[in-house]
This record gives sequence, structure tokens and C-alpha cells, in this order.
Amino acid sequence: MWRRTPGAQGGLVLAWINHKSTVRKNNNVKMAIIATLVLGISSLHYSTDHGHRYLHIFYRELYFLPIVLAAFWFGLRGALATSLTITAFFVPFTLVHWQNLSPDDFSLAMDKLLYNIVAVVLGLLTDRERLQHERMLEAESLAGMGKAVAGVAHDMKTPLIAIGGFSSSVQKKLEKDDPNYLKLDIVIEETRRLENMVKQMLDFSRPLELDRSQSDINKVVQDSAPVIIQNFPYRPRQRPHFDGFLDVFPNAELLSFLP
Repeated sequence: MWRRTPGAQGGLVLAWINHKSTVRKNNNVKMAIIATLVLGISSLHYSTDHGHRYLHIFYRELYFLPIVLAAFWFGLRGALATSLTITAFFVPFTLVHWQNLSPDDFSLAMDKLLYNIVAVVLGLLTDRERLQHERMLEAESLAGMGKAVAGVAHDMKTPLIAIGGFSSSVQKKLEKDDPNYLKLDIVIEETRRLENMVKQMLDFSRPLELDRSQSDINKVVQDSAPVIIQNFPYRPRQRPHFDGFLDVFPNAELLSFLP
């Protein structure tokens, strides 16, 4: 039983369900058209007297119509399924009127071979064209997303530079034993980390190469502890400590806590 999802998310879910339902109905209609053509042409073959050779030649050429439609609508799998079905329907007719490999028998055999060749060629071309179209749409989507992220990152960069610069100026006027000195040090460090994240956002559209390396997990914990402690009503008696290293990506600072 479906539950109504509130807000815009519910609208997106309903739109996706309606789209899937429409696609399924369209596919069913297309398959019905192809099946009707195959059955109709086959019935014309079997109901027409064998002496009307020109009619049978015309009917055999009509078989290419459902094959082409199946290739355009369903790609290689649909086209090949249609051609094999036509071959299976047409085999009994060929066996009944077999004349010890006469020119007509050879023509019938070549027609069956051509059905499957045309199905494979058109199916492969359609699948390749569809794949290229999907890749082009994906590239356009990623390009648009990259521009949007770059715009957000550019807007974030200016205030981060101002925060880091003002914090550094104020920190220089304080003594190292001042209780606000450490807090400003955390602000400067977190601002620097956010600037690195902004840089990565600007590089979003570029190919990303991952390189794993070992980093000291204690440094990550020690850098995150002061920020976490500020949000707790009590103070731990000692800082946490871990033995060993952590196998992470080089930018291990991204693992530290960001409120």
C-alpha cells in the first residue's frame, strides 16, 4: 500500500511512478503491434495458395517491417526475438513446399538468413545510437552540475577568505595563553579546511584520480576533539588515543569533525 509522501518529494515520486507506468503501457502497445504484424503476415502466407508466387514474395518482404520496428523500439534483443519468431513461423511453410533445393527453396532460405542479419545489424546500430545519446545527456547533466557547484563554491570562497583573514589578524593581537587563542586557532584551521573543500568543488568536473596512503589517525582525532568537546556539557579527563595508522586517501583532513 502506497503512502503519500509530503511536499516536493512526494510529487517527484508520483511523477516517477506515472512515467514508469506510461513507458510500460507504450511498450505493451508496441509489442502488440509487432505481434499483430507477424501473425497477420504469417496467416496471409498460410492462407494464400502456393501458386500465387508473387503474393508470397510480397508477403516475405513484409516481414522486414516488424523487424525494423522492433529494432528501432527495442534494440538488438527485440529485433532478434522478432526475426527468430518469424523464422520459426515460416519454417513449417518452407518444409511443406520443399522442392529438393530448387531456386524457390534457396530464396526462402536466404530470406530467413536476411531476416536475422537485418535484425542484428539494425539492433546493434540502434543500441549504439541509444548509448551515445545517453552518454551525451549524462555529459550535459554533469556539465550543468559542475557549473552549479562552481558557482556555489565561488560564492563561498570570498567569505571564507574574509573569515580566515580576520581571525588571523585577531589571533595575532592575543597572547598564546589567552583562552580565545585556541578557539581562533580552531576557526582558522576549519576555515582552511573549508577552503580546500571549495577548491575540490571547483575541480568537480575534472577527472578524479584516487590514491590511497597511510595517515595518522591520532592527528585526525586530536584535531576533531576540541570542536566536539565544545558541544558536550562535560569535559573528558583525557584525550582519546589510538595506536596505529589509518589507510585513507591523502586528504585525511576531510575526516575531521565539521560542525
